[in-house]
Amino acid sequence: MIKPIKWLALLTAGLTLTASLLSCGGTNEGTAPGGDDPNQQENGGQSNNGSIENNQGYDGLSPEGVYNAMLEADDYIAVATITRTYNGETATATLKAEKDDHRVRLSETYNSADGSESETFYCDLSAKHWYQQSDGIWLYTSNDYTIQDLLKNLTQSSHELLFEDDHYHEYNETAGYLAKAEALAEHFEDSSEGITYTLSMTPGEDVYTFLISGITEEITMVLELKITFQSVSVTLPEAGTPESGSPDIDDKPVQTQDPDDKPSQPTVNYPSTDIYQRLLEVDNVVINTSYKLNKVSKGNSDLIKDGHLILRNNYNVESYIDLNDRVSYRYSDGNWVLQDIDNGINWEFFLDSVGLSKDWWGFQYELFDSYSEEAGGMPLSEAAAATYRVEDALFRYDADTDTYIFTYTMSPYDYTFSISFTDTAVTIPVVG
Repeated sequence: MIKPIKWLALLTAGLTLTASLLSCGGTNEGTAPGGDDPNQQENGGQSNNGSIENNQGYDGLSPEGVYNAMLEADDYIAVATITRTYNGETATATLKAEKDDHRVRLSETYNSADGSESETFYCDLSAKHWYQQSDGIWLYTSNDYTIQDLLKNLTQSSHELLFEDDHYHEYNETAGYLAKAEALAEHFEDSSEGITYTLSMTPGEDVYTFLISGITEEITMVLELKITFQSVSVTLPEAGTPESGSPDIDDKPVQTQDPDDKPSQPTVNYPSTDIYQRLLEVDNVVINTSYKLNKVSKGNSDLIKDGHLILRNNYNVESYIDLNDRVSYRYSDGNWVLQDIDNGINWEFFLDSVGLSKDWWGFQYELFDSYSEEAGGMPLSEAAAATYRVEDALFRYDADTDTYIFTYTMSPYDYTFSISFTDTAVTIPVVG
C-alpha cells in the first residue's frame, strides 16, 4: 500500500487546490492537456517542443512544452512545494521527483508546528515496480505508476490548468506567462467563492517555475512547482517482495546505471529536520561555527555536549553548564565562578543561540538540489537562496566522521557550520 503524502492535511481548512495524492496504482489516464497526442499542440508564444525532437536542451518552452518535455526527457528534477498559512501558523509539504531514465526517486516531506515527517520511494517505470521501506527493509510491488500520474501528484491534479497554453496570456519577457482570469475561474468553479487565485509560469534556461496561489481572509496557500532539466543519477535499492521480506538476488529488479553518461553519486545524507531531532536527543556532539569578513577569518566558536554537561567556547571565552544541577561556570578575575541558570535554559536554548533552530533553512532538505560532483556537495536551490538571501550555500556530509557541514555567504560574511556526532568529554572546572 503506497502511503499518501501529507498534503491532504493542508487542504482541510476551507481552501482546496484539489487533492489527488500518491495512492495505490497508476491511473493510466494521463494525456497531454488539450489533446490525445502531446506533439500536436499549438505553440503559445515560444517554441515548445522543437528542442525535444532535436535533443538540444529544454530552453524556451511554453507551459505545454514543459509538459511534453517531462513526458519525453530522460533526466530532470521536479520539486513541488505547497505552503499553507493559517492563523499565523505555516505548514509545508514537498514532493521531490528525480528522474533518471526509467528510474524515479520520490521524496516527500511534511513540516508543521506539530513536527516533521519524511519518506522516500522509488519507482521503476520500465519494470513497473514500486519500492518502499517496511520496518527498515526495502520491498517492491507491481504498480502501473506513470509519468502522467507523477505530474498529477506534483500539481495536485491541477495539471490540466498548468500545462495548457490557452490558459495563459501571450508570453511576456518581463512577466513570463500569466494565467487568464477566466481559466482560473473555470478550473476552480466549485471552490472559488471568497478566494483569489493567481497562476504564473516563469521560464529560464532549462528551469521552469509554476506558481499558483489561493488567498482568503484567513488562509494563504501557495503551490510552487520547479522543474529543472539536468543530469540525474538514481540507483534502485536492493529489495525483495512482500512475500520474501528481504532482497532476493534471483528475483529483484536489475539495477542499471550509465557510468559514461551520469556523474557518480557518493552516499550522502540530505540535510533535514532529522538532523535537528538527532541534535535534541544525542548525548555527544561537537558544533563548530566560524565566519569571515571580506574573506578574512574573524574567529571560531565551539558548542560541545557531553550528556548533561555543556562546554561553550565563544571565540576563546569558555563557559561550562551543568543542566542537571542548573548551574554555569564562568572565568572571572582568575577564578571559576559558579552561578545558577534560569529554568528556561536547556540544550535547545544553546542550539538556538548558535543559529541552529528547528526552522533553520539548512535543516529543510527539500530546499537543496541534488548532489553536484563539481560543487562537491548539494547546493541550496536558487529559489531558496533568494528567499533566505544567501549565496553559494552548500551542504556536505563526511561519512567517515559522521559530520554535517554547511557553508554559505551573506555578503560580506562567509559562514561555516560543522556538526560532528562524535565521542566527547566535558570536565567541569574547580570553583574557587
